[in-house]
Amino acid sequence: MKDEPRDWFEWHRPYDDPASDLAGRLLTVQRHVVRALDEAGTGPVRSSASVPARAATCSAWQPDTPELVLVCGVFGHATPDDIRNTIRCLPMLCAAGATVVWTRGRAEPDMRPAIRTWFGEEGFPELAFESGGDHSWGVGANRLMAPPKPFERGMRLFTLFD
Repeated sequence: MKDEPRDWFEWHRPYDDPASDLAGRLLTVQRHVVRALDEAGTGPVRSSASVPARAATCSAWQPDTPELVLVCGVFGHATPDDIRNTIRCLPMLCAAGATVVWTRGRAEPDMRPAIRTWFGEEGFPELAFESGGDHSWGVGANRLMAPPKPFERGMRLFTLFD
């Protein structure tokens, strides 16, 4: 028997409960977005909220690199190799000094320590890392301090699984 498709409306329902883990994660992401915008100064800020169905390849991105990239809800649905590849490609998807805000749950294996290391290896020093009270979720913020890489259209970043 084929699995029933996931009910995404039901999956997102905990965001409506201020005491839920997901609501806590959302508030933490929002706090880091506000911080990045405050630190960007005056004038427009180019941003990109990742939408997994469109963002899995670089062909979904515009070559106008953003100063704020959200990689939220992606790393929990990608293999370790795809997570590593996505982080390796982020310097070509970000403007110099861009902030990346990312999320990852603690599901085994706990990839958060490796993710934090990989960001550093790609020239994104850590600005912050926070986790839920029971460490069920993690939110990181990193800033690109290395030179951006040339944009390569069509490169696959990840393949999502459920």
